Amino acid sequence: MKFLIYLSIFFILQSCQVDIERKFQINEDERSNSSPENVSPDIYKVLYENDDYIILEATFEPGQGDNLHTHADMFYYVIQGSMMQITSEDGEVFTAELKSGDFQNQKSTTHQVTNIGSTTARIIAIEEK
Repeated sequence: MKFLIYLSIFFILQSCQVDIERKFQINEDERSNSSPENVSPDIYKVLYENDDYIILEATFEPGQGDNLHTHADMFYYVIQGSMMQITSEDGEVFTAELKSGDFQNQKSTTHQVTNIGSTTARIIAIEEK
């Protein structure tokens, strides 16, 4: 089942039309230094990567948080939801209930996330490079 979800997301990604002229506004070194898989490798696992995209699996145990990191434009799918606290780069804090099956587009952002719920959160993120 897990493989079918990943495969489906990959095919959805491949069928999306992408404006190849649009570039993320940070250089590769900055992405490397602030990318979630590098600053919080205990939470983010790289499932697939090519020149255009990276697919990450994020697993947050209850009470667990990641380090401040930066995402390029992305979309994500919630495998298993929980209540999350998100702190933006400027210190603004808000909460969001991620529900299993949620699917969202998200513009580039820098933030820190903590699972404040009582269940493990699992998310697949497909991020532009």
